[in-house]
Amino acid sequence: METWQIVLLVLVALLAIPGAFALLELRSTLRELRVFLQDTGGRLNQTLDEARKTLEDLNRASASVQQGADRLRGLAEDLAGFGSAVRSVTDGLRGVTEGLVAGLVAAVRSLLNREEPSSQTPP
Repeated sequence: METWQIVLLVLVALLAIPGAFALLELRSTLRELRVFLQDTGGRLNQTLDEARKTLEDLNRASASVQQGADRLRGLAEDLAGFGSAVRSVTDGLRGVTEGLVAGLVAAVRSLLNREEPSSQTPP
């Protein structure tokens, strides 16, 4: 073997040995990465299922709140109508009361006016 062949063989050995160690380390790293991804994938699926269930619960709760708000809106409208009816009845009662008072005042005046001429003695 010639000198240049020996030098070339030494250079290849010097490059191949660290390369082999790097490949072994890469193999170990890839194995750990595969285990990590498998473990994380299972947890990720579980987390996504829980998030989906939580969102479904939130949707049901918001629908329930919306139904309650609709009922309250209807109740408020009914109360407004009831308030209008009470106001109308109050106005009607006020009118009747004013009429009764006016009638009583007129009746008392009429009675007082009748009594005055009859209480005078004829000349």
